[in-house]
Amino acid sequence: MVQIAPTPRDVLWRDGSASLYRFRRPTNVKPAGAYPVLVVPSMINKWYVVDLRAGASLVEALVAGGLDVYCLDWGVAQDEDRYLSWDDVLARLGRAVRFTERYAGVGRVGLLGYCMGATL
Repeated sequence: MVQIAPTPRDVLWRDGSASLYRFRRPTNVKPAGAYPVLVVPSMINKWYVVDLRAGASLVEALVAGGLDVYCLDWGVAQDEDRYLSWDDVLARLGRAVRFTERYAGVGRVGLLGYCMGATL
């Protein structure tokens, strides 16, 4: 049986239905020394599209390259989310970026967006 989202991760932060994950680097992988990378999948897909399965995972490849990798999971929309404006969504993304910067102790974060339909 194939395991979906196999890369070990921790939930660092929640904002409404959204969560921020940080993926754990194996102890045998040397840190790359680059800025952290925040992966932002589209709002209409599940976050694990970027960590689909071992051997076919963007997150796995980034972590194996020594990067400090985070992912914004937009979550499943709830009833109260129907009132969110586009500005509210962008503000949530901004909060995720600022949290990632503070958590990593840096002033910059690399953003890597993934969207098939240009939602974000």
